[in-house]
Amino acid sequence: MKTLPLLVALIGFPLLLKADEKTMKILDKAYIHALDKQYKQAIDKALPLLDSLALNDVKEIVLAHQILSLSFCETGNKEKAAEHLKALKAFSPNEDFRVFNLSQECQKLLAPAPTNTKSKKK
Repeated sequence: MKTLPLLVALIGFPLLLKADEKTMKILDKAYIHALDKQYKQAIDKALPLLDSLALNDVKEIVLAHQILSLSFCETGNKEKAAEHLKALKAFSPNEDFRVFNLSQECQKLLAPAPTNTKSKKK
C-alpha cells in the first residue's frame, strides 16, 4: 500500500516537468513571434497560457503580460493592451519594452510615465 503513493509520485513528477518544459517552449515561441512582429501569433501562443494558469513563475507571468500588452497594442486593441500593461506593472513595476521595436503609437501607450524629479516652486 505504501508503494502506491511513491509510484504515483515517480510517474507524475516527470510528467509535471514535461508540462513546464512544454509551457516554456510555447512562451518562448510567443516571445519570438513578438520580436518578429508577428503579433497575432504571439497572442495566440501567450494568451492561453495565462488563461489556463499554466505559468508558475512570476518571471513567466511578467513575460506573458509584456508580450500581450505589446501585441495587443500593435494590432490596434488598445483596451486589451492597457489591461495587460496594468497586470504587467502589478507584477513588475519597472518592466520596460526596450527589446521590442515599438511603433510610435505603442511607445506612447507602453512607455513608462516620466517621473517628476523637480520640486514645485511657489
